[in-house]
Amino acid sequence: MTTTAQPSPAPAPSRPIALITGVGRSIGIGAGIARRRAASGWDVAFTYWT
Repeated sequence: MTTTAQPSPAPAPSRPIALITGVGRSIGIGAGIARRRAASGWDVAFTYWT
């Protein structure tokens, strides 16, 4: 009898994750969404254009 190694499943993130595009102005909609998610405990990644 032989056994084969099975890949272990990736761990589920403990916190929700948000990727927000278009956080170009500190008073814009994207910035507001990023701040709200971060304040609610989300991990936030964002992009911007200057």
